[in-house]
Parts: sequence; structure tokens; C-alpha cells
Amino acid sequence: MTAQSSTKSSALNLNSLPLALLASLAAAALILVLRFLGLFQPLELTAYDALLKSRPAEPLDERILVVKITEEDIRNYKYPLPDPLLAKLLTKIGSHQPQSIGIDIYRDKPEGELAALLKNDGRIVGIAKINASGGYETPPPPGMSVDEGRVGYSDMPLDDDRVIRQSYLYTTLKDGKDEKTIYSFSFLLALSYLDREKVSPQRTASGDMQLGKVTLKQLDSNAGAYQNQKLFDQSYRMLINFRLPAPAREVSAAEILAGKVNPEWIKDKIVLVGYTADSVNDVFNAPYSPTQVAGVIFHAHAISQFLSAGLNNRAMIWYWGEPMEWGWIVLWSVAVGALVWWTKSPLASALSAAIAIVLIIGFCYLLFTKEGWVPLVPTIAGVLLSAVAVRTLRGNPAPVIIEVPVPVITNENPTRNEAFGPNSRSGTVVDGVTANPFARVNWLGRTVGLGDRYLINSRLGEGGMGEVYIALDRTIGRDVALKILRANVNAESLGLQKRFEKEVKVSAALRSNNIVQVNDYGTTVEGFPFYVMELLQGKSLGQVLKKEKCLSLNRSIGIMKQVCEGLSLAHQGITMVSSSGNKELVKVVHRDLKPDNIYLVPIGIGELVKILDFGIAKTVSQTEEDGEDRTDLTMGGFVGTSRYAAPEQWRGQRNLDHRADIYSLGIIFYEMLSGNNPFGIDQEEAYSAPALWYEGHVLREAKPISAQAGCENLSLEVEAIIMRCIAKSPDQRFNSIDELLASLNAIALSP
Repeated sequence: MTAQSSTKSSALNLNSLPLALLASLAAAALILVLRFLGLFQPLELTAYDALLKSRPAEPLDERILVVKITEEDIRNYKYPLPDPLLAKLLTKIGSHQPQSIGIDIYRDKPEGELAALLKNDGRIVGIAKINASGGYETPPPPGMSVDEGRVGYSDMPLDDDRVIRQSYLYTTLKDGKDEKTIYSFSFLLALSYLDREKVSPQRTASGDMQLGKVTLKQLDSNAGAYQNQKLFDQSYRMLINFRLPAPAREVSAAEILAGKVNPEWIKDKIVLVGYTADSVNDVFNAPYSPTQVAGVIFHAHAISQFLSAGLNNRAMIWYWGEPMEWGWIVLWSVAVGALVWWTKSPLASALSAAIAIVLIIGFCYLLFTKEGWVPLVPTIAGVLLSAVAVRTLRGNPAPVIIEVPVPVITNENPTRNEAFGPNSRSGTVVDGVTANPFARVNWLGRTVGLGDRYLINSRLGEGGMGEVYIALDRTIGRDVALKILRANVNAESLGLQKRFEKEVKVSAALRSNNIVQVNDYGTTVEGFPFYVMELLQGKSLGQVLKKEKCLSLNRSIGIMKQVCEGLSLAHQGITMVSSSGNKELVKVVHRDLKPDNIYLVPIGIGELVKILDFGIAKTVSQTEEDGEDRTDLTMGGFVGTSRYAAPEQWRGQRNLDHRADIYSLGIIFYEMLSGNNPFGIDQEEAYSAPALWYEGHVLREAKPISAQAGCENLSLEVEAIIMRCIAKSPDQRFNSIDELLASLNAIALSP
């Protein structure tokens, strides 16, 4: 890469950050629009219900007693409860001196003793039902009036999902030509108790009601998750701060009539009387219960919250104003978008978004335990949409055109100049191809293969020619490794695709327990070839050596023997179909043996060794003298990994054979036992100076392994095997990989 093209790539990276932030803002804006349209309201109310149920349990409100008229009471006393029996029930309750008695039963035409009791006992509060026009739908019992504070209306607002989450404080009653304020049944009963405690409702400067120090905030049309909810201008409504798991103690009407109730549960308390039997159809959906809840229980919740606000300073459910909610959603979207931009891998991006979501849920839950309700679902949606948008930009920036300079070649040593000139790399060199690190295809989440068989989930790594992903084989339900030709190589390197296709064919034909298995191959819809391998669990030898530096002799020999077993098949030859359609024996030279291409899979009795990456393998067939494609020779020169390449590879020798692999394997054996290379090259300096490797492999004599620290006691047989493997001349090495394997077996068997 030239200095000029490097500058362009850097500029692209920096200039794309504002683009990523813009994408985050756009994602947040879309979420706000969808929220305004009400699309998040059902999900947000579901989240509200979940938060409500997850709050810590609260004790029963001892100031309230609920007298239930149950299914059993109806079977015993009939429905509706006869007037004489209801009068007897109220008289029995009244004898224990309650503060007030609320009858959540419509009795617009009482008779006899009940009519007199309702008219004369000032502690009894009845109900009326208000119609849509503001008049009576069901009037109160005769002798009980709104003006005396003995009649409340029992209606409670239903949300669109038919769940009660709100209650009324008051509304305007149209009684003939007159209009008057009528309190809700629950608020009226609460006021009777609060009046005894000298707490009365006050108006704040904003027009809200206040009990003690607590403001009963009136709902607006966009309160919390609600969007454009219809409110009656003359009604005052608010969210119910439910006391869970139950608002008050409950007893049955039969228990009251039988005298089985502790009088202290009634004295100076608010007593509610109402039907709880499902057959009466006075039951409704509650946000905290999977089954329907009786209307009288909702009134108990509402009364409890009013008493707790006025006497215990228990807050009502509160929420932010719209501008603050918008800012909250935008803040998280942009913050996660910026974080995703700076993370390199999709996995890190997903982890960042997941952590953000956990923090959002935790913060929302913490606030809800303090009665605070802030947007949860749209905030999470903003985070996810922002992360996806930015990750898409992060994974697919605009392509950069890169100039590949022509290598400087001298008559003195052309291949040496090419191998470690200004554009050389210490890793695998393939045809002098220079990669564009920004021109990538984002394969994550894509499906490839016949019938979209493989779902690509995460990136595993990359080699000289391809990128490797973890994919789900949807046919068998198992994860596999999937390698796709990299899209970020110079388009002029047409030989790269042919080389990749050769890798597919060779790898598929090599069937050995010690070679990674290729199970399928194909091309994407864009024309990129790919192949599917078994997904290995374990570590590469390179990772193990980086951590442990060197290995024991027994383990090293075990690894060497298994590598030899795999290479034996490749070197002996495999049957393949030639371009003319004929079957022929093709011998394979790996040419890129190194610790990173040797994988160690833990098994019950040790470890299974697998050889990876035949990406630059050389094939030798009967119809091709040296087996190289013409595209392999257009650039000429060095192909391999500088640290492990045989001298003949450095010289650009065309007729490489299996002995080049034996040399590389000898270097690996040397490093496994000593933790060092045979040429005394400083490990850190070697990464930036490939010329040192040329001098070591081609010009210097290898240092005997017994001269390395910790290897002084190695047997002469082991040293002889290693030094023979890394001889400069191929003729001085083992004649075959099988001969090397036999020598290793002899060492393993010797006492």
C-alpha cells in the first residue's frame, strides 16, 4: 500500500464517525415517530405491567377491610342479595363502629329496612353510574345525595387493551340543568378517613390535587407510554399505584353474618362491600394478575393509595415530560451507536448493545421501585436499531482504491527483494496481493448455500485469502466453520479466486482424521466462493506456544506424529478430476505449515491434531510438471510464511516438493521443545524485519537444539531428527514424511 492510499483510508475512518452518529440520530428519530404513532404503546404497557409485578411485596393496608360476596354467598343467599339480608349485613358491620362503609352494589330502588338504613346512616357511601353525556345511568339510592358527600361514581377507565391501570378522582355530573362535581367512590371514602386525620385535598399552582405533601398528578394524553389517549376534559384521572400482592384484608359476607370476624378489623376502618363472584360479571383485567379481579378490589387499591399519599407520603406513579423522554431515547441511541462504531468485531458490538440494554432495564426497574415510569421498550428499540445501523456502516464502509506498487527486482537476488521489500509481510505471502482493509462485505446474518442452508452468525478469523465465520447448518442444526473468499483484495489478482477454488477441491479430497474436514462448498449470490468445514473446539498450536512457550517432549512428539499422519495422505496423493475430465493422482505440498495452522482439539485420551488451511498448497500431477497454475507464476517468487519457509521457498524455486513441508515441520518441532527459533533471531525484531528470516533460513547454519536452554538433556536421536528436518538441502532431509514418522515412532517406543 502506498503512503497516499493509507492516508485516504484513515480519512475515511475518521469521516465516517459523524456518519455513524447521524445514523444513530436517524434511528432515534424513527423510534420517536413510531412512538408518537402509538406503535410502542402495547409493548410499553406490557413492560409496565411486568415492572409492577416485579416490585417488592408490600404489607396489607390495615385501614381497609373488603367484605366479599362470593359464589358461595350467592348460592346460599341468591343474586342479587336480598334487601333484608343486605340490611342485616350493613347493620352487623355498623355495630363494630367503622369509619365508613362503602357499598359497591347498585341499589337505586331499596325497600324496607335497607331503604331506611341507607337514608339515615351517614357512614354509608353508595355508588352511581355516570353515562357518556355526564348524567346518571344508574342513580344513587333515594335519600343519599352527592351534595352530602354520600354518593360516589364507581366508573374506572379502561385502556385500549381492556386493562384497568387508572382511576378517577372526580368528574362533572349533569343533574338536570345543574352541573356539579362528583367524586369517585374510592376518593370519597378516602376523604372520609383523611378528614378525621385533618388532611384535606388542596390545589397546587398547576391545578393538580394534593394530599399532604404528595401531588396527585393528573394524567395528560401522552403520559408515560400513552400516546394520544382520549381524556374527558371534565374528569380528573391518574395512575393507580397498586399495593401488591393485595391491598387489604378480605373476609366473606357469610363470615360477617356469622360473627366470625375480629371487630378490630372493622373499628375505625373503611369497610368495602362488593361482589367478587365471577358470575356477577363485575370483574376486570388487572395489570398484575393473570386472572380477572373484582371491581371492589380495584377500589381498595385506589383508596389505599390515597390514604398512603395523605398520611404516609407514599408517592404516586410519576413520569417525565415528553422532552425529557425524547432526550432519554436519543441519548441511549447515540451512546450505543458511538460505542458500536469503536468496537471492531460484531460480537463486541452485540455485547455492547446487550450491556446497554441490561443497564436500561436495571435503571428503569430501580426508578419504578421509587414509583418512576420512564420509557423502556422504545429506548431498547432505539439501541438495537442504532446498533444495527452503525454496525452496517462499520462493516461496509465505502471501498478504497489501492495502488499496488511493482516490486523492485534486481539481478542480484530478485526473489529476496520481493520477499522482504517495502511491501513484504511476515505472515503468509500470496502472489503479492495487497488487501484493502475497508472494502468488506458484511456477511453477518446472511444465509448462503443451496436453499439458504447456512446462517452466518459470527466472525472467527481470516487467512491469506478468506474470512472464516461460524455458521449454523440449518439442515442438521449444528454450527460449522464457513470460509468465504475475501472481498477486500485487489481486484486485479484474478489468480486468487482460482487459488481459493483449488483450496476447496484439495481440502475436500483430503479425508484424514488429522486434516480439517471440508463438507460442502458453493458460491454466494454475489459470486464469492465458499466452503464449509467442521467447527473445531480447542486452540491452535500457536496459541498454546504463546501461552506456554515450550512443550514437553512427549506432547511435542505426539503432535508431530499426528501432523505426519495427515501430511502422509497429502504427500502420497489424492485422486482428483483434471480440467479435461480425467481422474488423476495429485500430490499435495502444504507450503504453509506453522503453529497457527495446526489445531489441537481436546479429547478424552489427549488431543486430536488437525492441519488447517491448504490455501497456498502446491499440487503436483502427472499432467503438470510442477503442478502450478499459470496464475501462481505471474508474480513469481516467495509464497509462504517467512518464519517457517524452507530455503527453496525463499529462492522462489518452482519444483518444490514434500521436503519443504518436512523443513517447516522441523522448525515447528524445534520451537515446541526450545521456545526459540534455530537462528537466534529476536522474536520482536523478526516481525518488522523479514530479511532476518531470509538470512536465517538460506544463509545461516541452524543452532543445535541441545545448545538451547532447557534442551541440554534431549537425546541424540531427537536432536538428529530435528537437525535432519531443517537441513538446508532438501536431499539431506528425510526422503518422505513416512520416514520421519517412523523415526518419531522409534523414539516413542525407546525406553
